[in-house]
Amino acid sequence: MKKSSQFVLNFAIGCILILIVTTTLSRGVGIRWDRSYFHWLFWGMTLINTALSYWLCQKWRFKEISLPILIISNTLLFLILAEGALNLLVRIYPTPFWHEVNSAARVKANLMTPGETYWKQKINSLGFYDNEWKQQKDKILVLSDSFGGPSVPHTYHFTTLLEKAFSNKLQVMNAGVNAAGMREYWTVANELDRTFKPKLIVLALFVGNDIDGPGMEEQLTYDFFNWWIFKIPHRVFKFGFKTSSHIKQLGRPGVLSHGDYFQYSNKGTYTKDHFLEMESERFQVCNTKDQVLEKEYSWVFSQLTLFKEKWGEKFVVMIIPDEFQVNKKLNSEILKNLKNPENYDSELPQKKLASFCQENKIACLDLLPSLKNSPFPKNLYLLRDSHWNVKAHELAAKELWNYLQPRL
Repeated sequence: MKKSSQFVLNFAIGCILILIVTTTLSRGVGIRWDRSYFHWLFWGMTLINTALSYWLCQKWRFKEISLPILIISNTLLFLILAEGALNLLVRIYPTPFWHEVNSAARVKANLMTPGETYWKQKINSLGFYDNEWKQQKDKILVLSDSFGGPSVPHTYHFTTLLEKAFSNKLQVMNAGVNAAGMREYWTVANELDRTFKPKLIVLALFVGNDIDGPGMEEQLTYDFFNWWIFKIPHRVFKFGFKTSSHIKQLGRPGVLSHGDYFQYSNKGTYTKDHFLEMESERFQVCNTKDQVLEKEYSWVFSQLTLFKEKWGEKFVVMIIPDEFQVNKKLNSEILKNLKNPENYDSELPQKKLASFCQENKIACLDLLPSLKNSPFPKNLYLLRDSHWNVKAHELAAKELWNYLQPRL
């Protein structure tokens, strides 16, 4: 094969792989990043591909190289280089489709875009689903994951209702960050405490996915399924196929009115099979025989201790139950598919957290009893979603107001 033909083939293979990688990345991070980022990423990779193709043509001085060998060698070389680039990228700027150790970077990636509108409510200048925060007022800081997001109109969010319950004399800061965990809560709390000095810091701890370890550590050994070039497209397409098509409409900026909310809430966010699979995975937090889970609880306790040591009586834990703990029908469906259902205690997370908080004198509000004993326990979560609906937000605001009032 002539050098000119080799160059064209090298370049073509590289361009195809570049398109695959950048398209995958744009689907994964386009939610948070300006798409212009991918312009310079694409052209940068194209320039590198051009130089690499030219170098290969100069390096290989054989008169002829078989086409299969050329294709295989080029593909392997590009995959190795792409894997190295992705490993570097995930440490600098994460997305919802990968995890990293740097909590500050993850918070930055998962904050909402200031100025975007959900349910006619603009995201504030710091990237939170709330009004702008004023320095003059006393404040209560509420830390949460996606429970602080736009799953319901802002007017009906529990933080807004809590603020109204205090007759607007206090400002309740809704500092919800999608996909946040204990490390991210710590990062957000420290940052906002320095600026706003809240009177109380409430950590809304969701048992469904906040009981975990310190996150993914550095991989010391590799197999194909640990390569980012496989994991990122796998996560993107797995999530895409299992999510109902209407979720693409739910909560989009400037699209839905309050009436639309009730319409879409009746359709379900996930497919039935995917939702049951997701809740079954979360149910593992109730396994009384899981030794790895014990370590994860211990790690969460160590993080709660850090909060207590820094903020003392200002720190309050609010335990948010998962739907499988409130909805008896869902609980039964999960249990009947387990191999050893006798090893599970549906209220294990609350028992462990409440016991630890009591022993360490940490203020703790468990919402499970009030949600289970409500007149409508089957209708407190959005359909096949695991986030609260308006009724649950109202109930949570009432319980939290009753609990916090004596502490102010």
